[in-house]
Amino acid sequence: MMTLGFTFGQGSSVDLATIKGSPYAEDTYADGVIYYGDKTLSAPMRYNAFQDLIEFKQNGKAVVLDPSNTVERVVMGKSVIVPLKYEANGKSMLLYDA
Repeated sequence: MMTLGFTFGQGSSVDLATIKGSPYAEDTYADGVIYYGDKTLSAPMRYNAFQDLIEFKQNGKAVVLDPSNTVERVVMGKSVIVPLKYEANGKSMLLYDA
């Protein structure tokens, strides 16, 4: 049986099955809007705090939002989340900041 894991920037890892509780700020999907370029996309979404990613439903399936340079912000209820670019180990990375 394969277990899901996650590796931190420092190289340490953790088996996600050993973590108690939910990784989501809110377990249920909430109406949200993704702002990218001069366009928007409205969809049910939720924020995974443990993996620092946003999941949204598209055609009834859960997908992960790519926080590319074109995503300006994501609005979920009263929360506004903005992808921020930073450098780590010589690589360009993106993370979400509320």
